[in-house]
Amino acid sequence: MNRYNCNASILIFDIDHFKNINDNYGHIEGDLILKELGQLIKSLIRTTDVFGRWGGEEFIILFPETNLASAVIIAEKLRKAVEEHIFTNGKNITISIGVGTFIQGTNVDDVIKEADNMLYKAKKGGRNRVEYINKENEQTP
Repeated sequence: MNRYNCNASILIFDIDHFKNINDNYGHIEGDLILKELGQLIKSLIRTTDVFGRWGGEEFIILFPETNLASAVIIAEKLRKAVEEHIFTNGKNITISIGVGTFIQGTNVDDVIKEADNMLYKAKKGGRNRVEYINKENEQTP
């Protein structure tokens, strides 16, 4: 990202207490929730954004041309949409989100690690929340 001097941010999120869903309702129900969540998120992001499953119930999104302030706004929009969505099997879920953003001198691994650390901070802070590091010269909500 530094080569072209553009903004980009990464979100990593996972489903809060997903193990309980699998334990109480079975892996088939868990898989249905994962699929529907993926469809919901894809419907809320731009076609230029890169969205994928990161592992288990974790997902990652790369937002090109998106600074920290915008990424935090998007993350909160996604969090709220998931919280309000009633899944086809009648279940409600929440997600915790960590945000990382590229600044001069960072690389992809740095930003993924930052987003992952912020995800764990969100989970420790009570879940169903967005966490990020407010970096210098960034205006965040």
